[in-house]
Amino acid sequence: MNNQKIHSHLEFFEVCNRTACTSNVITTSRIKGPLTEEIIRQALELVQQRHPCLNYQIVGSLDQLKLETSRVTKIPLRVVRGFRSDQWQNVVSEETNKKIDSSQALLRAVLFYPENETDISYLITTVHHGIADAMANIRLHQDILTYCQSVTSGNSSEVSSLPILPPIEELMPKSVKGFRGYLNRLLYILRFGLKGTLHRPRTLDFEECIPLKLRSSRFVQKQLDEKFIKALDDACKRENVSQHSAICAAMMFSVARKIESDKNASVPMSCGTSVSLRKSLEPTVSMEYIGHFSSAVTSYHTLGPRVSFWDLARELKQQLQNGLLNEDPFNQLSMTTKEIAKKISVDSAKSFWTVVFGSLKANIPESYGNFELEEINMTAASRSYGATFAGGAIAFKQKLFLSFFYAEPSISRETMESLADGVVFHLSEACKKNPEPAFV
Repeated sequence: MNNQKIHSHLEFFEVCNRTACTSNVITTSRIKGPLTEEIIRQALELVQQRHPCLNYQIVGSLDQLKLETSRVTKIPLRVVRGFRSDQWQNVVSEETNKKIDSSQALLRAVLFYPENETDISYLITTVHHGIADAMANIRLHQDILTYCQSVTSGNSSEVSSLPILPPIEELMPKSVKGFRGYLNRLLYILRFGLKGTLHRPRTLDFEECIPLKLRSSRFVQKQLDEKFIKALDDACKRENVSQHSAICAAMMFSVARKIESDKNASVPMSCGTSVSLRKSLEPTVSMEYIGHFSSAVTSYHTLGPRVSFWDLARELKQQLQNGLLNEDPFNQLSMTTKEIAKKISVDSAKSFWTVVFGSLKANIPESYGNFELEEINMTAASRSYGATFAGGAIAFKQKLFLSFFYAEPSISRETMESLADGVVFHLSEACKKNPEPAFV
């Protein structure tokens, strides 16, 4: 048995896992082809050989967490059958509310077969957020399907293991290390607190206040088709903003009306944007590696009478660029500590952000021999999200899959459905060449 000191980033998410069941990231792939339980089992064994972090266990008490790296246990896999294909969402909902047994494995998988569709299956993986960010989860499914192809073609064999990467804290640029880095982090924390105090961003109100352990993680999904995405991309190019900024603006417009019914009132808000650090690390980390190499940038906005949708999107884009230049994502990592995780689990009604959003393009193949990846989407456990309107998007095969996460009954499904519909509405309105929509 080889126990190592756990690094702070992984420790943060493990505390969240144990105290609030909010380290689960669930990725679902809809697969066409003759996928069997035995093929998946073999593929999981191969992917486990490839990525050392999939062999990790976390042991010890919350005050003395240790990382165990020498004991290998097989990735748990269960098979579920349902009458309808849309019942995969029930499985995902179950996975979001089930803690990860980190003393055994940091990844588990479900193979779901719907009876109403032949030759279709759903691969659902639940991964500890401390070892995999959104990009890593997409890459994980690519690797599993690649090994499924190898197994069916008879070319499977032991694969070479990737080197174990140092913790993200050790891969940070020199500019954020040492005494200078310490001062920058301290200034960032002070600035973060001051901005929060002065701006006082508003969030959703809890509809029902109950202890965290009695809440359930839930999600609402929306799918945008190729025609919608084409109109959105054209509008974003015309207005010189990113698709990400436009969706964040739509989320803020949608949630503002729920927060404040007075059309003449101004609503201060904050937005947390998830960003990848892979290209900024030293050395850079390629997509080949599974790990958590992401952080966040915070922006502040005020939605008032006659606020322009596109002006808001441009403002967010500019603040995001400034935050990246100021190395805010690295400074934000200083706030992912065990102590902060414990505070979140105790008082999860409070939130740093009005809106949180992350988006990425799944640049992975569609075809894997006998198997075709038709859809891929992601959701996350959200019991401790407080009153934040949180979401994520994955672009794949000319479609955009939007997921919005919330804690029930703190926020009702009716409210979240309304907010999600509002996002689609504001995006649709913004794509028109008529006068811009406004918060009125």
